[in-house]
Amino acid sequence: MEKEVELLEKDGVVQDFKKYIMAFKLKNNFDLRLMNTSVSHIEDDANVLGRTTSAGNITLSKEIPDSHVKSVIKHELGHVDDVKSGALAWDDDNFYWKGKKYNKEEWQGRKDAPWEAKANKESGTNYGR
Repeated sequence: MEKEVELLEKDGVVQDFKKYIMAFKLKNNFDLRLMNTSVSHIEDDANVLGRTTSAGNITLSKEIPDSHVKSVIKHELGHVDDVKSGALAWDDDNFYWKGKKYNKEEWQGRKDAPWEAKANKESGTNYGR
């Protein structure tokens, strides 16, 4: 592949293309975070509308009202960003937020958990108990 790029650059094609693209400010009309984030509906008995997986994907309850889908995805995207940046992680017993450990039994789903407060603030939502 490197040889193909070198050939194109020698012929001036890549340089001309770069000049053409640089002349315009490209605007994306979609959320780039969704490019590598799957969103799926699942059966969930935990009485939650949405979850973020440790792989940075979003699952929505099959019971979620249509009126909540957009806001739940917006909220969960905050967690996706935190998971992908390494700020948020968890295992069977604990959450890890920016290097600090939080007991999962105590902090699961709480609005005042720092990762929930951040996602709520950034998304304009108020999820949690």
